[in-house]
Amino acid sequence: MQGRDLLVRNEIAASDAVFISAPLPRYLDTDLNRDDIAAALKIPPGGISDNNRIMLVNAGLSTLIVPFTSLEALLSLRPDQKNLREFCLAHGIEIILVFTEEVSIKTNNYRSRVFAPIYGYLEDPATGSGNAALGYYLLNADSGRSDA
Repeated sequence: MQGRDLLVRNEIAASDAVFISAPLPRYLDTDLNRDDIAAALKIPPGGISDNNRIMLVNAGLSTLIVPFTSLEALLSLRPDQKNLREFCLAHGIEIILVFTEEVSIKTNNYRSRVFAPIYGYLEDPATGSGNAALGYYLLNADSGRSDA
């Protein structure tokens, strides 16, 4: 992976936050289908939603965005690190973000999880790159519903 410059604003004193700007997105071609992805994640194909598209978005890292059908499917996901790493390396994927619109806290719109097996660990509990890619996915007019 090549080095990237990111704009960082330290606003801890004023806002108790640090802001990091994500690079502009690149929407990458992928021929992966739901069955291939489900097999890599070790879930039934029906766990991946037909209502939203699967996309490969690079907002710093090549991120496969996978919509799930339910919160239960998302929370019960337990992929195999070695298998998922091989899948990612074979398809030029750096991280996989799975998300659902079903949430337990009604003020939230989405629940997501991010997997990064090529970096030597399975799940990343706090990922700016993955969520930046999800944000761009959600803003992309073509990403919306599969019937759009």
